[in-house]
Amino acid sequence: MVGNRSIGGTIKVVQSPELEGSQVRALWKGSISFGLVNIPIKLYAAVEDRDIHFRQLHNRCKTPIQYKKWCAHCNETVTADEIVRGYEWRPGEFVILTDDDLAHLPLPSLHTVEITQFVRVGEVDPIYFERTYYLSPQEFGEKPYQLLHRAMQETDLAALAKIALRSKEHLAILRCYNHVLALSMLHFPDELRSTAELPNLAGIEVKAAELEMAKELINRLASPFHPEAFHNEYGKALREYIASRVSENQVVQVRPPEKNVVDLMEALQASLQAVQVKARPDGERQTEGKRQAEPAGRR
Repeated sequence: MVGNRSIGGTIKVVQSPELEGSQVRALWKGSISFGLVNIPIKLYAAVEDRDIHFRQLHNRCKTPIQYKKWCAHCNETVTADEIVRGYEWRPGEFVILTDDDLAHLPLPSLHTVEITQFVRVGEVDPIYFERTYYLSPQEFGEKPYQLLHRAMQETDLAALAKIALRSKEHLAILRCYNHVLALSMLHFPDELRSTAELPNLAGIEVKAAELEMAKELINRLASPFHPEAFHNEYGKALREYIASRVSENQVVQVRPPEKNVVDLMEALQASLQAVQVKARPDGERQTEGKRQAEPAGRR
């Protein structure tokens, strides 16, 4: 496919969540524009959460705790359509921002990823890396995708770019990862804290003999990185322990909250009595009222 983009290229991403019959969910789909070549792609999450997550239960009845959005001023629960976003620029003073306000802000990378330059991956310190996504070609994009991947691989270069995801602009790097292209979000420089704030790092002297011994120890422990050799031992042990508790039937079964049938019956009965009283003649209702008002000893 041919476009009129300038050399340097952009990745055009149209936010369109979809499944399209794939076992892996595509988060976005769009295109990589490299020179005059347009490469349609899909974007997928590269990392999945494998942590064990616990729910908080009420210790008395073991019912899962629910969280509600509460307005302390109105003393009531609020729904999503009653909530607006506000920036607290001073304590107790907010600037209210609507979707229309944000839509007018200049965000050139909202629908595209603008490649600004090519760099060697080793020049980007790992402290800048955030979340990583995989890119795969769509139909008719297989050959140009492989062409770009091979060209970046043989030149040992990666592309710096900007992309807007979840209403936030990110710095990103497009690089080769095995046989695919990976897009990693990067921190902006002003998001990193200065190391000058850290204590106890100045005025420390190291002796030459100590340095040589430390270097020798490091060299003895040095070896190639094989990620498959590392495992989450704590997570494995925790899963096994939970499985043993289940096999021993040490499980608490929580009953779903009962519907408020009693209150409903009481409300229906009270309504029925009110209708019956209203249907009586006025004199009969007044007599009944006097009887209820008289002390018990005078009846």
